[in-house]
Amino acid sequence: MNRELVSTPAHATLQRIVVWFRLLAYAWMMALVSATVLDDPGASRLWVAAAVGVATALTASTFVMGHLRLLDSWWWVVVDGLGTVFILISPGISGSSDLFYGGFGLSWLLLVVWAFPAVLPTAVAIAAVITAQLIGNAIGVRRTSMTNTVGDVAVWVVSGIVYGWAFWAIRATDVERRRAEDALAQERVERSLAEARATIADDIHDSVLQTLAHIRAHSTDPAAVGAATAQDRELRRYLERLSAAHPDGFEILLRGAAWEVEDRHGVTIEVVAVRDCPGGPAVEALVGAVREAMTNAAKHSGASSVSVYSEVEDEAIKVYVRDTGSGFDPEALTPGRGMRHSMHGRVERHGGAVTVSSAPGRGTEVLLSIPREPS
Repeated sequence: MNRELVSTPAHATLQRIVVWFRLLAYAWMMALVSATVLDDPGASRLWVAAAVGVATALTASTFVMGHLRLLDSWWWVVVDGLGTVFILISPGISGSSDLFYGGFGLSWLLLVVWAFPAVLPTAVAIAAVITAQLIGNAIGVRRTSMTNTVGDVAVWVVSGIVYGWAFWAIRATDVERRRAEDALAQERVERSLAEARATIADDIHDSVLQTLAHIRAHSTDPAAVGAATAQDRELRRYLERLSAAHPDGFEILLRGAAWEVEDRHGVTIEVVAVRDCPGGPAVEALVGAVREAMTNAAKHSGASSVSVYSEVEDEAIKVYVRDTGSGFDPEALTPGRGMRHSMHGRVERHGGAVTVSSAPGRGTEVLLSIPREPS
């Protein structure tokens, strides 16, 4: 059973329909019982009274259980079903020449499809009322043709299907509406957070970063200039995190790796990131390989800067690491060892690939890519 269906506001609304239909079914039955008592002297008054007593008790209990929010408890549905089966059989037991249970069987079907919105409980309930109907016909004095029997069975089957489908459609619509409202609320929260992050970033940029830039430009104390430079770099990294679509996603991991290489090797690494995506094992492996490519460029190319371009596509994530340094001959690397082996190993475990393009005196370009992980 889909628990999401019974947690919707529509579930409580439909409960009122179940309760008041039970009252209607009881009134319907009482009208038929009155006709039976007046016009059918062959019907046992004792058995008719017993059916009325059970129907009265179940109807009153329906209101009580609804008030206590126990109406959809499985044990109550079973108890109510046993009582309903007796009421359906009672015309046959009493020797009535006609049926007097009214809409009580339909009322129980409505309770079942409301309490348990699934195919199996509905099928069991339909089978139970059909069986009770056939038993009552078999033991009673009422004579039914094949057409009457087929008609009785069809009423139960069609009623169960129609009730079940109608209640499911109402609650499914409610579920979709609630999902849409939740998505809209989440969008509003994310938009508010983005606006808050932008406000914080603007405030830091307009105050702290400008002050640090002034210190760097006018201070004659090397220690103060160094401290201002380091603080400026840390604040700019913080602003990068604020502006990222995923604070712990691919772009921040990539920029963090670039900052780490910058600090260790004293080179400038320019990162351009097109789109972002959440992190994950494959993303972390890709960033690790990119970090290695940047480190190799910083250590061996002789260039003072390295450019990194990343693009998150629908099916894959691609990163280009370029330098304009001394370059090398990729074919001269020993197979299975060194940079080529290490970077390949990181990404190939996640279905990715590495392509190294270089030539002596013409710089190096490394293309690293992995397939996108499912969201």
